[in-house]
Amino acid sequence: MIFILIIAFALTLIYLSITERTKNYITLLIIQGVLLFLIAFFQLSEVGWFHLGFVLLETLIFKGIVAPIILERVRRHNHLSKTSDSVVSSFLALLIVGGVLVLSFVLGANLRDEHIQNKFFSIAIATIMTGLILIVLHKNVFTHLIGYLVVENGIFLLSLAVGNEMPMMINAAIFVDIFIGLVLLGVFVNKVGDVFHGTESDYLSQLKD
Repeated sequence: MIFILIIAFALTLIYLSITERTKNYITLLIIQGVLLFLIAFFQLSEVGWFHLGFVLLETLIFKGIVAPIILERVRRHNHLSKTSDSVVSSFLALLIVGGVLVLSFVLGANLRDEHIQNKFFSIAIATIMTGLILIVLHKNVFTHLIGYLVVENGIFLLSLAVGNEMPMMINAAIFVDIFIGLVLLGVFVNKVGDVFHGTESDYLSQLKD
C-alpha cells in the first residue's frame, strides 16, 4: 500500500513541474497532504499514539487543509490565476523533474544503511529537489512559496526514513514547519502584492530598509 502511495506522490511531482495554473498548485498540495497523512498512518502505526497523532494531525490539518486555505486567500488577494513565468519550457521542466526522480530512486536503491528506509529516502530527495527546481525555474513569489512547501513535504518524508528510530525529530521538524510556513504564507506574499501590485520576484530587488 505504501508503495502505491509513494508512486501517487511521485505523480504529483511530475504534474507540479508542468502546470502553470495557481489553482492546480493548491490542489496538488492538498493531494500531497492527504498522501502524507496516509503514508504516515501506515508507516508509524507502531509508534506511540502521542507521536502518531501529532504527525497525522500535522499532515492532514496543516499540510492538507490550513496551508491550502491560506494559499487560496493569497491567490485571490493578488488576483493570480496563472503563473506563466518559468524560465524554461514545460517539456524541459518535465524532463528535469523526471530525471531527478530516476536519479533519486537509483540512489535510494543503492543506499546501504539499516537505519534508513530506502523507499522514503528516494521520494524525499526527489521531493526536495522538485521544490528547489520550482523555486529556481520560476520568477513569481507565489510559485516560490509552493516550492517551499514542497521542500517541507520532502523534509517530512526524509524524517519518515528514520522516523521509527527518532520520532521526536519529526515533531521538532513539524514545529518549524508550522511556524515558518504560516509566517511566510500569511504575510510575505500579500505585502509584496500590496506594495508592488504584483508578485514577481524581480520586485524584491526594490525593497529597502
